[in-house]
Amino acid sequence: MRPILLLLIFILSCSSTSSKNEPLGVSLNDFEVGKAKPQIKNDSYGPEYTGVRQNQEVGEKEPIIALVLGPGLNRTLGYTYFLKSLTRNNIKITIISGSGMGAVVASHFAAGKSPEKIEWLFYKFLNEVKGKRAFSSTWINELENKLLHDFKNASIQELDITLVIPVFNKKKFKVTNLKRGSLYSSLRAQFMFYHPKMKENISTPLQWAVYNGKYLKKLGADIVIGVDVLADKIELEVEDGFLYGYYGKMIRKIKKERKDLDHLFTLPFFDVPLDSEKNLPKNIQLMKHVSEEMVASIKDSIVDWKQRQAKLR
Repeated sequence: MRPILLLLIFILSCSSTSSKNEPLGVSLNDFEVGKAKPQIKNDSYGPEYTGVRQNQEVGEKEPIIALVLGPGLNRTLGYTYFLKSLTRNNIKITIISGSGMGAVVASHFAAGKSPEKIEWLFYKFLNEVKGKRAFSSTWINELENKLLHDFKNASIQELDITLVIPVFNKKKFKVTNLKRGSLYSSLRAQFMFYHPKMKENISTPLQWAVYNGKYLKKLGADIVIGVDVLADKIELEVEDGFLYGYYGKMIRKIKKERKDLDHLFTLPFFDVPLDSEKNLPKNIQLMKHVSEEMVASIKDSIVDWKQRQAKLR
């Protein structure tokens, strides 16, 4: 009995000694405690483990860049050339948004389509709506068939890039930024005007706002870039007094909202009618040079952001 008791005491003493040691010969001092930081993905924030070895060099943090594409009907084809420049220069867009036709371009890009593919889709659409009044029933039908068809069963939160679609919510009577739900419905709403007797619950936000820069910064964006094709000139090939007034009000809104953006780039499409392909080839050639200058400015902002972050460490 006595030898068995001594054996038990010996085993207990060994186990208590080993519990004071680090397992598997790894010192816990070699690691920092992992922290959770917000990560934008699929319309939600999720924890991302950031624990690393202290002697392991940590990769340089990149800013969260949000891109907002404004309205402009046919002129928004120019956004594809701006996106080409961003892609060519490896500037990663984490969040993308847009209003009007800019929302359509943003959605195709968020869905993983290349700028070249988006450009091809837009040319097919433009060929079908030549001479047709913008927002007419035939124009809307071509829009749905050529540019929105791919999104009929798509959800905003399921795309490759975080997408935010602003709409006017009739029940809340304010602009709401959608991060989930039917992509097709939110894009279809971009071309519907609010009126008190309308049956639909959502409509275009453009009667109230154009750029949602303030909201995107609250969402977590470090740099918010707005792109505009309206500038100060509205021209329509098919005369329409309502649309002249509609887009004229947008120009005034843009001037007020630019303070919420880190950059607001205006693309050189001033002499292109909103509803025509007139002068498009000439302006596209000019875009190739201008977009590179804009990208250089974005790169400078990224460098400045990194320098500010380094000082905070």
